[in-house]
Amino acid sequence: MPIKVSCACGSAFAAKDELAGKTVKCPKCQQPLTIPGGAAPTPRQAPAQRQAAPQPVPDSTAPSIFDDAGMKARQATGQVCPGCYHPMKAGTIVCVHCGFSLQLGRKMEMQVFGKGEGGHGEAAGQALQRAANMLEDDKREERKKVNEGVPWWAWLILFCAATGLLTMMLLLPAAIATNIALGFLFGGGVLIVTYAQICVLMVAFKDNVVQGLLVLLIPGYFFIYVIIKWDLAGSLFLLWLGGWVIIGVAIVIYVAIGMGLNNAAELPLPARPSVALIRFTDELPLRIERKSV
Repeated sequence: MPIKVSCACGSAFAAKDELAGKTVKCPKCQQPLTIPGGAAPTPRQAPAQRQAAPQPVPDSTAPSIFDDAGMKARQATGQVCPGCYHPMKAGTIVCVHCGFSLQLGRKMEMQVFGKGEGGHGEAAGQALQRAANMLEDDKREERKKVNEGVPWWAWLILFCAATGLLTMMLLLPAAIATNIALGFLFGGGVLIVTYAQICVLMVAFKDNVVQGLLVLLIPGYFFIYVIIKWDLAGSLFLLWLGGWVIIGVAIVIYVAIGMGLNNAAELPLPARPSVALIRFTDELPLRIERKSV
């Protein structure tokens, strides 16, 4: 019956019965190995392979330089703040411990307010102050809409011009006064359109030099820029459109008056009726004259 033999190197094999009590070499490590059985002396165990000396493991309880600096290792589980390594709840975006924002990748400015009287802290006072500042800004903007814009001397010049125009129209013949009024109306529309275009061009150059050049050089880009930047140039476009409306009204009135005068010139004048005039004189008979009216 085969004899089962195990070597110190870990290999195992079956030896024949006739090898009992004899010393043979291990097929794997080639070390002498005594087959058990018979009255053979106690087999000499083959020396085991030399193992590497174990490395010294540092004692976790020993003091370190980090302990002297007040730094301690923390076994964090779950999400950890990259700024202060403080544990964070799942789904948290901003660390409440140091203010580090995971979306921005940096720390955000934080203000810590103490608790005040009545359960309200300084944060409530700051919020009320910001609301008051916003109200003041709104009032300031409303005052700008009234006070800023066209200066007072421009309104005075416009009033004097309108008064002079009305006086001239009353003193001059109707045809001449009408032509002068239409000329002023047309000229005012042209000035408004020119002013609006120049202002839009200035806004475009302030916004971007390329946009300004496109508005200046490319026909039709004026409308594209106004649509894109309606918040900046929308009011100027409405002013420009109003100027063109004034120009159109002046042209329509001028054409209508011209057509009316031409039609009136083509109509035949009716015959003037004759009226008898009787004059009483000292001499008889009476003189009767006929005079056409």
